[in-house]
Amino acid sequence: TDHPTEQQIHAEAQPPSATFPRQRCARQQSRLPRPRPRLQADLSRPACRSTDRRGTGQRTAARKRAMALSIKVRPWMLVVMWVVEVVLNGLAATVLSDGATSNAEYSFVQPDPSTFSVWIVIFILQAVFVVAQFVGDLADVPGIEEARAWQLGNFATNGLWLVLNGLGSRGFSWWLAVVDIALNLVCLVKLYTVLDVDYTRVDVSWKQKLAIYLSPSSNLPWVVLATLLNISNTLFDPTELDLVEAPIGGPDWAIAVVGLATVIAAFLALTRVDVVYVIITVWALSGIWRNQQPDTDAPWGAEGVSANLELMTIICMAALGAAALTGVVALIIIMAPRGSSGERKD
Repeated sequence: TDHPTEQQIHAEAQPPSATFPRQRCARQQSRLPRPRPRLQADLSRPACRSTDRRGTGQRTAARKRAMALSIKVRPWMLVVMWVVEVVLNGLAATVLSDGATSNAEYSFVQPDPSTFSVWIVIFILQAVFVVAQFVGDLADVPGIEEARAWQLGNFATNGLWLVLNGLGSRGFSWWLAVVDIALNLVCLVKLYTVLDVDYTRVDVSWKQKLAIYLSPSSNLPWVVLATLLNISNTLFDPTELDLVEAPIGGPDWAIAVVGLATVIAAFLALTRVDVVYVIITVWALSGIWRNQQPDTDAPWGAEGVSANLELMTIICMAALGAAALTGVVALIIIMAPRGSSGERKD
């Protein structure tokens, strides 16, 4: 019989994994799924998955926005909520209070009672916005689907504020009204930004601008000042310090509020030619100015009027007029038809 050679003995002593490494690896590789061949259009992209967090965040935000819009606000919902808002306004004016703060000690930011007549204009322009949702393509502007939701929230929070503010004048919580008007301001800011209110846009017709843009342009500036006014009135305590020297709600505070409102309105006038925003702001500032006249019915009386606050309101109103005029002139120049560059007249 043949005796096994030394090489055969050495091979038998080795484990299977060491004896047949190549054959085992070949069998394992044959079991793996074959990679899908990349198309010609995919050759420009990397083979590995992208780890761009910005792209992931954008996709997540898009999904959330799509989920939020899955329950669309129908135009008839706006009709119902606008009617509720107007009814609550009448309830606050006739049952709870006058809808303002005439029965309370208020700060120097407070305009005179006649200034609140601006709500007639605001309600009318809100009604125009609602009616435009049913008329042809007037509401066919970018962002209108999401804008309806924020307008609905605006109607709801504004109507609720009229009730809460009336209850506050009867001894209930003033801070609850402040929270509500802050939510109202958020709804209006979102409405303004979602619609991208800009009167220099060429992709939106002037009919659409008048029907859709005028509502947020008139409502937002008033609520900006009304929010600052509610905070000032709530923090203002005329019994703690001298009325004129009060740190919050006094003339110095009111001058800062007037300046802030003016800067915002001037910026929108110069960048978006939002003249309506400027007009409403000027009207509110004129109310503050009228409360600084000797015949004022304000709690501080004729002896407490602030000459500095009166001067500040005059300067800011003049500055806003100049800003609005500059914006209109720039808009006319930008949109003016231009002749052919090749033509030359001697």
